[in-house]
Amino acid sequence: MIIDEKIATVMEFISYVRTKLGEPKIDVELANSQIATNLNDAVQLFREYANDSGHFRQYMTLQLIVGQQDYLLPDDVMQIGYTKRGTETTSAWVLAQLSGYAASDVLSLKSFDMVSYTLLLHWIHYLRLVTRSPYRFLFNSNSKILRVIPNPERNDKVFIETFRQESLDNLIDHRWIKDYTLALCKIELGMIRSKFGSLPGFNNAVSLDGDSLKQEGIVEKEKLEDDLILTYKFSSPPFPVFRSTD
Repeated sequence: MIIDEKIATVMEFISYVRTKLGEPKIDVELANSQIATNLNDAVQLFREYANDSGHFRQYMTLQLIVGQQDYLLPDDVMQIGYTKRGTETTSAWVLAQLSGYAASDVLSLKSFDMVSYTLLLHWIHYLRLVTRSPYRFLFNSNSKILRVIPNPERNDKVFIETFRQESLDNLIDHRWIKDYTLALCKIELGMIRSKFGSLPGFNNAVSLDGDSLKQEGIVEKEKLEDDLILTYKFSSPPFPVFRSTD
């Protein structure tokens, strides 16, 4: 593999990690599946914290069906935004101000350019804030099932704010992903080598660097986690919104 070449596949990523750990000069006692598992853990953590890099906000329309309470959302949906539900009312003046250009031009798709798209996002956002919703949404991030409460009494359409995960193809060559996976592999490889201690050689036993390699990986892992939290500490939504499952 060429050093400056962009990593595009999981096998290329595994080859990168093995090279960083010393292959082909020394054997790396990790199975490909172990490296791939560490990659998956790194990607999952990055997706949970990295707003606009690991995940992004997107709105979708959900078609409610009378009598149907559960709906299957796409696999890349990590979480949904929180909807407002209450008995408060909004003045007609506020709604009139919000309507204006957004309702007459953007929503009718007369000039759907980037400015119009941005206005549409703001329209949906503020409309959700100032108006009450008759529904409450419970989302299970494992099954991707969205439960609507109460049971819809009529066919309806609702806007839902979702947070979608970035694809693995766009994350696999990210510097943080590579460094964090490498740190996890150092910890795992260090644990394996520390169980053996040394291997027999021609003259003397060959000592292994298990404990030092494990400690090196732990230090790097903690530093990378601190950097990730610090970088996205004030992102919206605040972390770790994707860790909870209703």
